[in-house]
Amino acid sequence: MPDVTDPSGRWSRRSALGRRLLAPLLAAAVFGAMWLLFLLGYRDLYYAIYLWWGFFPFPDPFMDTAAVLMAIDCHRAGVDIWHANPCMNGGWYTYSPFLLRTAALPLGQEITIPVGMGLVVLFLLSQLVLPASQDWKEVGIRSVALLSAATAFAVERANLDIAIYALAVGGVWLLQRTSLRWVGYGTFVLAALAKFYPATLLILAARERTRTAMIVGAIGTMILVLPVILFAGEMRTALNVTPVGWPFSNMFGALNIPYGIFVIPALTVTDNLDTQVLRTSLPWQAKALLAALVALTGYVANRHLGRDRAALPALSGTHVAYLIAGAVIVTGCFFAAQNIAYRAIFLLMTLPGLYLLTASDRSGPGRYGSLIAAVLFVMWQEFPRRLLERLAEDSSFGFGPYMVFWAVRELIWWWLVARLISLVAAFLLDSPALEPLGRLVDRHLPRLRKPDNAGGSAAP
Repeated sequence: MPDVTDPSGRWSRRSALGRRLLAPLLAAAVFGAMWLLFLLGYRDLYYAIYLWWGFFPFPDPFMDTAAVLMAIDCHRAGVDIWHANPCMNGGWYTYSPFLLRTAALPLGQEITIPVGMGLVVLFLLSQLVLPASQDWKEVGIRSVALLSAATAFAVERANLDIAIYALAVGGVWLLQRTSLRWVGYGTFVLAALAKFYPATLLILAARERTRTAMIVGAIGTMILVLPVILFAGEMRTALNVTPVGWPFSNMFGALNIPYGIFVIPALTVTDNLDTQVLRTSLPWQAKALLAALVALTGYVANRHLGRDRAALPALSGTHVAYLIAGAVIVTGCFFAAQNIAYRAIFLLMTLPGLYLLTASDRSGPGRYGSLIAAVLFVMWQEFPRRLLERLAEDSSFGFGPYMVFWAVRELIWWWLVARLISLVAAFLLDSPALEPLGRLVDRHLPRLRKPDNAGGSAAP
């Protein structure tokens, strides 16, 4: 119904613009203030704030950007960057070999600041492309997520993930424009060439007709396989150096619980526990536990699938696309490897859809409201974890509360992933490309059908 007190609609337009701009502007102001603290010489305050925020800052900002540019410099000089080397200060390269092809360009450590700042600005601008918030409550939720420890971690490091995030958001935006959707799929492939996991975004081709989806899949596969053939040795090395680390630290992934329960207690205490973890395979007990957790995840997803299938039609195509894009990246990364906490920034893409589902679900806000709460928890997890870690250094406090928090954190991550899997499965079963599969499921697995009394009205 139009607002009769504002016949021109000017206030409504201003309100909508404010809801779109406020969270990114707030984040820009906060991160800009931190950058000013560093530039003006208030380094101790700068480090103290980030430490309390939930992570340990390096001596200089944008160190992940610096590490990539350093690797390009060293590769240009003929150094074997895939293994620990003096050129990279004892570190090694852990990204796709495709990025090393940029060694022919005038890129190097001397441009760390402009490149890092550019990536941060690109990340913040990408927030403006997401669907506008429905109301000021959603603005608050997005602001809390955008100022989370995970986001601050990614921004302070200027990690490549913020560039991948911007490419993913831009690619989804392009998919909504019929004449540009092929460019959108190309953007996903480009992101996958830089880092492997964005290849999961090609699952969005299921929204196309079967023939188009097959073409997207075939072309995307050919483009992604080509570097594997051309740089086979480098690709094998890149996959072998995928991070595996301390499961009680700032990493998330399916391996955390099996490693934390069965592998870490069995290690000999040395000065390089991370190296021991890397070289230790899972014992059968850990594999059995991992299989049980995967089965439980499937059970939880199955329990919610019917309701999720009924709820998704309440969203616009844009909300669904961003929700599924964020969900498929996070779930893919969760099972593929251990991930440093900043990769949780991809959950920002899920919030517009989850909030609209909360408002439209006839069964009440709890089903999807709890999902939003879980997203905010895992994005802020480093703040309480670091606090408990500092308290644990006091012998009178001990590590008991810290380990309880770790167990709760891991269970929340598994539950969140199960719910995201259910949403992805709901999208696939009712997508045009997989319509025959959806009909087959409806015919033979009636428990997974859409309940007649669930769902909501179509989103505006």
